[in-house]
Amino acid sequence: MTDMKNEGNGNSREAALPAEGEEIELDLSRIKQNDTFRCREAEDEETIERYAEQFADYMKAEEQGEELDYPFPPISVWYDNGQYVLLGGYHRLEAARRAGSKTIMVRVFYGTEGDVFMVAMRDNGKHGLPLRSGDRRLIVMKALQRFPDMSMRAIASGLGCAPSSVSKIANELYDSGQLVRPETKQGLD
Repeated sequence: MTDMKNEGNGNSREAALPAEGEEIELDLSRIKQNDTFRCREAEDEETIERYAEQFADYMKAEEQGEELDYPFPPISVWYDNGQYVLLGGYHRLEAARRAGSKTIMVRVFYGTEGDVFMVAMRDNGKHGLPLRSGDRRLIVMKALQRFPDMSMRAIASGLGCAPSSVSKIANELYDSGQLVRPETKQGLD
């Protein structure tokens, strides 16, 4: 595990960047949030408070010299032009802040915004709070906006959900006029 708490601005230590998918401890102040990757209609306060208590308990035990496993899966971040951008783990990041933590475990991803978009959408359904129907609708809408020519099956595969769910939501969005139905699709349909 790499410690990137004091990496600086990223310009002088490019060689020290973590490998793709590597888990590192990162200073909270280095993590930027971007609504492009937000997959929830709203954060759940009860979940954040519950997570914050778990973070606080972990920090207290650590201060007392106890060796415990980290209480949560790492959040996902995208390293882009010297910045770490949050892909998934909004509840965990806010809970760490509220608990007074200065750092959090992250898993780092590289690539273009399009490359990491599906990582962000898929990550949000894997950890902790299950996606609500409005959250799934938001994720599908964002995917269709970003990849309008991609097939429903390809989007479903990227998001880690059923093609029938993507098709149903997409048709609702097209029929309501919220999205324009593309003439052609690329992919598995």
